[in-house]
Amino acid sequence: MTTTKADTLRSTTDDEVRRLERMIWLPFGFAAFLSVVTIAPVFLLGSPDAGLTAFICFTPMTIFFVCVGQLALSKRMRQLEIAITNRAADTDDREPGA
Repeated sequence: MTTTKADTLRSTTDDEVRRLERMIWLPFGFAAFLSVVTIAPVFLLGSPDAGLTAFICFTPMTIFFVCVGQLALSKRMRQLEIAITNRAADTDDREPGA
């Protein structure tokens, strides 16, 4: 069984995509953790500033939607890289003058 350029790209990008998926969600987890740490005393001791509380609560949601968009973009880029590699492999496989 022969290995094509597309198979090689697919195997390397699968590992890279998994690593990227973990990296993408790291800021969301960090923002959510900071929000919980910051908001817990506010709810336990009273709300000193409603504007700051709202900002801190919405920060993880904002980062969540950025992460979702970035993940979709990275998946689409991976599909395009595989398609380009497949086309390049098809072009290389053609006989000259055909």
